[in-house]
Amino acid sequence: MKLSLAMVDLAIEYDRYGDSLLRELANSSAATQNAPGGLSTAFGEN
Repeated sequence: MKLSLAMVDLAIEYDRYGDSLLRELANSSAATQNAPGGLSTAFGEN
């Protein structure tokens, strides 16, 4: 029960902040996108 409550809380947090966090990640990872093991590979976008 605690796990599912935590997952719901995480989903709410993501719903609130997810878009801006992803935008920030995309901006900050622009320099590392071509590096091996960078954020782009971590998110499977290569």
